[in-house]
Amino acid sequence: MIIIVIKGNMGVLTCARKNCGNIMCDNYSHEYGYLCDSCFDELVDSGMYINIEDFMASMPQPDKKRAAIDYFRGIFEKREQY
Repeated sequence: MIIIVIKGNMGVLTCARKNCGNIMCDNYSHEYGYLCDSCFDELVDSGMYINIEDFMASMPQPDKKRAAIDYFRGIFEKREQY
């Protein structure tokens, strides 16, 4: 029997942004590593002139749009389409 132990995040595609715990990230840069979709969206929303190194060192912000959608979806039900 052969047992293989993988240490660290090898093969997990962990987001390289500070304190982001997302894994299986699809966005990759040879310079910065993997970036999850929510961090990528936040980066895009920050504009083209943001310093990427500063962004990668910053804390991920809560997804305000997703939270707002969930909140208002509790108030406004979506009408069923027939």
